[in-house]
Amino acid sequence: MLDAYAAFLASGGHFMYLGGNGYYWVTSHDPGRPHRIEVRRAEAGCRTFGLPPGNWHHSLSGELGGLWRSRGRPPNKLFGVGSCAMGVGKGAGYGITDEARSKKHLSFIFRGIESDTTIGDFGLVQGAASGDEIDRMDYGLGTPKNAVMIATTKLAGGHSDEYMLFNEETLYPMVNLHGTTSDKIRSDVVYFETPSKGAVFSVGSINWVGALAWKAFDNNIARISSNVLHEFVRRSK
Repeated sequence: MLDAYAAFLASGGHFMYLGGNGYYWVTSHDPGRPHRIEVRRAEAGCRTFGLPPGNWHHSLSGELGGLWRSRGRPPNKLFGVGSCAMGVGKGAGYGITDEARSKKHLSFIFRGIESDTTIGDFGLVQGAASGDEIDRMDYGLGTPKNAVMIATTKLAGGHSDEYMLFNEETLYPMVNLHGTTSDKIRSDVVYFETPSKGAVFSVGSINWVGALAWKAFDNNIARISSNVLHEFVRRSK
């Protein structure tokens, strides 16, 4: 299923990823019954159930299930961010980075919120734009080298210890697993342009959309989302 996204971006498409943990499990579909998909949770990953060895291959396609990351296709490569942690406690806002502010070609993102330093410290889900399932940029996992971190939760206080690192993110599962002790537990807003003259904007949290309607859409999360959407539509004409 990642092939469709890869082809879209390769053709010069502009893509906004306004979620989190969205490209985690290998997913197969049945060409003869397109309403039917298959996911098999295999050897790693944050999951509520697992399958025993011998049951990790999909019956629809024969391909190995589990994480896209384990198949050499981490979502970071296409979307700039990948899943890293989750939690049920209060969410977090984001701090805008100095790097993003300093780049003139990114000024369209901040139109109308030029004086804001923190975004999304509010929301209808867990009280903030970053929460529940969160994603971060990671060059080691394939985030494009030209990607710019627009904002990150670590600049706005970060997440509490009610947030924990996913198991595939750690080799020694006893230390630095919580929000206040791990630099890996964060949401990053990322922007990059593709070789085909397209662009990607990712927000690193499933709760971003839960902040859009705050104060009847008069807020900096809605403003940024609108700015990027209108810019991408303008470029696509």
